[in-house]
Amino acid sequence: LLDEEDADATCLADGDPTPYVGRASERAQIEAMVAAASEGRGGMVLIAGEAGLGKSRLALEAAAVGERLGMTVLTGHCLDMASPPPYQPTIDHIEQATRNSSTEQLRLALGENAPEVAKLMPSLRQRYDDIPPPPDLPPEQERRYMLHGVGEFIERAARSRPLLLVFEDLHWADESSLLLLRHLGPRIPDTPLLVIGTYRIDELGPDRPLTTALGPLRRDVGAAEIRLRTVGRDEVAAILAARAGQAPPDDLVELVLDETQGNPYFVEEVYRHLRDHGRLFEADGSWRGGFSIGATEVPQSVRLILERRLDQLDGEHRKVLSAAAIIGRSFSFEHLAAVGGADEDALFDALEAAERLHLIEERPSDRDARYAFVQEQIRQTLLGELSLPRRQRLHLRIADALEADGRDPSPIEIAHHLHEAGPVAPAARTVTALLAAAAAAMEALAFEDSLRHLRRAEPLVEAADRPAFRSA
Repeated sequence: LLDEEDADATCLADGDPTPYVGRASERAQIEAMVAAASEGRGGMVLIAGEAGLGKSRLALEAAAVGERLGMTVLTGHCLDMASPPPYQPTIDHIEQATRNSSTEQLRLALGENAPEVAKLMPSLRQRYDDIPPPPDLPPEQERRYMLHGVGEFIERAARSRPLLLVFEDLHWADESSLLLLRHLGPRIPDTPLLVIGTYRIDELGPDRPLTTALGPLRRDVGAAEIRLRTVGRDEVAAILAARAGQAPPDDLVELVLDETQGNPYFVEEVYRHLRDHGRLFEADGSWRGGFSIGATEVPQSVRLILERRLDQLDGEHRKVLSAAAIIGRSFSFEHLAAVGGADEDALFDALEAAERLHLIEERPSDRDARYAFVQEQIRQTLLGELSLPRRQRLHLRIADALEADGRDPSPIEIAHHLHEAGPVAPAARTVTALLAAAAAAMEALAFEDSLRHLRRAEPLVEAADRPAFRSA
């Protein structure tokens, strides 16, 4: 636990992370696994909990330990889409490795498995002209061969330098990504590799692939699990002390604990809300006294707190952020510019205002300027404010922007947005996009994803205008 005397002497800026608070046993468990992996005894650990409990933060703390021990840390994200691109987190890992490794290092790690890895990331063939074509095999055998090849590539990379792979938001994972994790299982114990996955317990349902994959991951792969709970009074006090640079009054701690039920993310949101509305400090910087719900007007839900923070954006900036929320948790400036309905200067103004309010953050990228919402709750709050017709039209505009992008647009993303556009998008166009997405999934040997796209297209075929469909 962070002691009061360890808190910074001055207030932390909104963009600064709070020093890690509590979770002593959880940190000890995952840090021991990091140390073991760095010495060649690999493992897998799943960090579970409700939204806002600090799953990503615990993974980040583990990654920092891994980097200090000389490990390569790569992070991949599962996407909040009904039919996400297959193997997306692993593709993220490979893209990061491409940015962070020399051409010679990466080619050495790819070895003879380069054709299989290039199935996931075809752009590797542009970087290396010596990658041969993959063998011609029946589809199911080809997938096993590809999964084996990717596993060998990961193992070879880890033996060159110990490796820590983070899979964020596994509750959104596709079947193919989870199948890859299961195929990695037999390699892990004797490899300097730690796999960390995060997922939300409250997002698991019968339609989530992770629901059925958890049993095999625990049983066959030996995945450990860390289940995060809410924090107590001392941890809430330490968070407030770290943010404010001074020990908080007892009545404020009790108020915030009651309001947030010990959810760390919500604790910080309540603090920001009270601070921004002048409820916390006197003119000389000391704490105010006499805290109570009625006196401070603390909202009855954190959703309302987020809405009030969003209210600090002017109307045009909020519209821009709503368009970004439709694109996804992560979005590029170019795609936002295509759907945001504002000139570039206005878009930069909106994004900078949102960054100052700690609503979004900039993400490194080789291709274009990218941003991400700092928390999914912020994005969901924005989405909840949009009417269905407006959401559908924004999805259509995003699909238009993706199709107009000359840099090899993802057919799976286009199909997702056209499907979400509903009747606003011509049925023939949506069917054509879903068929293209099914073909792309087949090409990636993601058979389950391909079938899902086809099933989505089936009820739309009757509604499609057949002459237009044929011409498409």
